Formats: sequence, structure tokens, C-alpha cells
Amino acid sequence: MLLLWACTGHPVDTAEPVDPVVELSEAGPHGVGYREGSVTYEGVAGSRTLRLATWYPTSDTSGFDATYLGGLIEAEGVLADAEPDPGPFPVVVFSHGHQGYAEAASFLMEHLASHGWLVVSPDHTGNTTFDSADRDTAIYLQRPEDLSAVLDHTEQGWDVTETVVAMGHSFGGLSLYAVGGSPFDAAGIEADCAAGSDDAICSTLDAELLAAFSSSYRDDRVDALLPMASGDFSRFGAANVAAVEVPVLMMDGSLDTGKAEESTWYWDALGGEPHRRLHLVGAHHNTFTDYSGLIEQHEELIDPEEGWRIVRTYALAFARFVDGDTSLEGFLSGDPAMSSAVEWGS
Repeated sequence: MLLLWACTGHPVDTAEPVDPVVELSEAGPHGVGYREGSVTYEGVAGSRTLRLATWYPTSDTSGFDATYLGGLIEAEGVLADAEPDPGPFPVVVFSHGHQGYAEAASFLMEHLASHGWLVVSPDHTGNTTFDSADRDTAIYLQRPEDLSAVLDHTEQGWDVTETVVAMGHSFGGLSLYAVGGSPFDAAGIEADCAAGSDDAICSTLDAELLAAFSSSYRDDRVDALLPMASGDFSRFGAANVAAVEVPVLMMDGSLDTGKAEESTWYWDALGGEPHRRLHLVGAHHNTFTDYSGLIEQHEELIDPEEGWRIVRTYALAFARFVDGDTSLEGFLSGDPAMSSAVEWGS
């Protein structure tokens, strides 16, 4: 930092102020390492094993590029099994959408790791790209359990701080709201299924699972939630969403009409401060994944690179804010504005 001495003899800071858009949107100072592992735990429906993807800061500059999705996708510049930098690291835990996979939002995971975060993301076994599109009852409960099991595993194997931000896409939003303190609407689920609903949540419902919907899945280690294009609002209901105990930054897209409507229900239930809603004009459901512009086609669709840039920037800003960087509070309310495609609140 450059300092000049004023006539009073006191140092004067002449460093140029940091532009948060530039600093947060560009790759960080760290290289990115990646490794796969697995987590096994006992949950509500018995023993469960998850494939786990982990990104982390590294100073290594050579090695083999990582691959995702069983070797189908090459992650250029991401080093497989690189030596991690010394910790401790703040943590992001990510929950993919229905029939997604752990690396489905790698554009965001890699970015966070380059800025010093440890990012862990499980395959939600039974609900991945390689599984049937059918959901069973247990998956609604297993998803939040998965995230807690991943945090247990991470604490045992990594040097981490106490900061944990949970992020997720689509069905991953259900995982987030549950670990953030929203109870399931067990009575509503019971009534719907007793009335003969053909909804997936009723598919394998029995007395044991029904009782499990009355349990709390809150994980006190989770400090904040960042759900993107979330659905499944009816699994909680307004009163239970209002019970969320941590700050939420919601993201949704104007072209993803059904999920944007559900986002409004979530937003109304949360009731404003300390929560925030980022509505991305021109974004569709998969703008928040690596598949922007590939799965959905729309003449008004935001350019994938621009959509990813906006999501990366505000996700990192929110994570840093939760980790104690209060200078970003205004930026997370639109000052300075990053893009005309970003609308805040309502």
C-alpha cells in the first residue's frame, strides 16, 4: 500500500479503491486443486454412501487436469489431487439439483476455491444424472442428512474455520432450507398422501419416514444459505420457511417462470432483512449450472458467460460477507450496481 506524508506528518493512504465487481468476478490468487472421495454414514433410511467432490486452494502449478462426470468432462487448469495450501479454509457445501451431480456447477466451485474457499459437493445417491428420474420419499430427508454427513467428513479431514455457507440449485434448495432451520410440514405431507396424492414424496411413505419428517434437520454449523432456482416450497410452507435461522441470499431467473414464482413464495415467507433476493433477468433454470444455453433455448436467454460471471461474483460476495467482510453489505444490495440484469428484492 502506498503512503504519502501530509504536511501534518501523518501517513495518507493513496491506494486506489478496490472495485468489487472486478475483484470478485475474476479468478482469485490461488490455483485450484480437485479430488474425489466418498462418505458413508447411517441415516434415516439406513447406511448411505456418497461420492464426494472437493475443490481447494493450491500453489501447485503442474500436474494432470481433473475430469468430472466419470471422465467425460475435462476441467482445464484444475489440478487433480494437487497438494492443498495450508489452511484453515472457510467452507462452502453444495447441493446439486434433481438428477444433477456433484460438479454440475463447477463454474462456481472452481471460482470459490481460487479465492481461498474449500468447496465440498456430494452426489446425492439415488438422485443423480445416472439414476432414475423418479424420486422416493426418503430422498427428501436424505438430502439434508447428506450435507451434515459431508460436513462431519470435512471437519475430520481438513483444516477449516467455523464459517460454513451452504449453496444449492433447484432440488438442492430443499436441502438448504432444511439444514438452515426450516421444519418440514409433516402434517401437510401426511394429509396429502392420505388423500391419495400421486406426488413423489408419497411414493414410499411409511410410518417411520412420516415420523422422520417431524424431526429437525437443522445443522448449527451452517451460517448462511444461497439457494438458486429453488422449488419444493410446499414441503415446508410459509410458517416453517419463516423459521430459517440464518441469512439467505436467494437467486432466481426471469425465464424460469415456475421456480421464480416459488422464489416469491420463499421470499414473502422469509420477510426481508437480513435476507436478500437476486432476480436475474434473462436467466433460466440452468443458468445457475454448467449447462446454461445447452439445456434451455430462449431468444432472451442471458449470455452464459455473463450469467456465470454475475452468479460467481455475488455468490463470492455473499460468502465473504458471511465470513466477516462487512464492506460488501452495500454491494449485496446493488451499490455499486454490477449489471442491469440484476434486480434486488421483490
